[in-house]
Amino acid sequence: MKRWLRYGLFSLLGLLLVLAISLSLLLGTQGGSRWLLAQVPGLQVDDFDGRLGGSWSATQLRWQQGENSVQVMAPRLDWSPACLLRLTLCIEQLHSGPISLVFPGDEQPSSEPFSLPDLSLPLALQLGQVQIDSLQLNGVEQLQGLQLAARWTAQGIQIDNLSLATADLQVALQGQLQTSDNWPLQLSGQLQLPAPEQQAWPLALQLEGELRERVQITGQQQRLSDRRTERLATTLG
Repeated sequence: MKRWLRYGLFSLLGLLLVLAISLSLLLGTQGGSRWLLAQVPGLQVDDFDGRLGGSWSATQLRWQQGENSVQVMAPRLDWSPACLLRLTLCIEQLHSGPISLVFPGDEQPSSEPFSLPDLSLPLALQLGQVQIDSLQLNGVEQLQGLQLAARWTAQGIQIDNLSLATADLQVALQGQLQTSDNWPLQLSGQLQLPAPEQQAWPLALQLEGELRERVQITGQQQRLSDRRTERLATTLG
């Protein structure tokens, strides 16, 4: 009985070793990474350079399935596999040019009420530098110049920097957000609104509350020409 147990353990260790070597060859080499990408249905990657288990870049990434498609220009990813040993996914850099999403079925408005599920990750997530030039959905631009640095742990998301722009405004935020219970948040930052009378109207923001229930938004606006300050407050929910 002990002999069979010993053989079974040796066989299991041998299988794990073979799997580890196979993963190292696939993720840790450029040839293995290219082969893995070629197995994804509908995925086309142009000028791939690097390895999936570390740092890689491409001139274009395109996925298509029926009428749905995703196109990412100039993607570049740099992450640290060693962080997995402490149960953390560390993405040091994630950059991309314009991203275009085409999902024709999403053009119809949904009649379902807005809801937020409880979210949890099997690993902690650390985002060092995320940058996206622009994002389009079904031909309509949703945002520009997204930059993000954040950490996602069991206690929630710590946002060190979140900045983005749309056609009408620019916003920069930092703070905390929990992704369970009622999604409590505490954020602060700045909002740049369209300038009336060709003068800038920066707005300092404070957001507190719970996304599932009610969020209190407080703003302090200062007109630079006369140093006049106005305090604004509203509640969402």
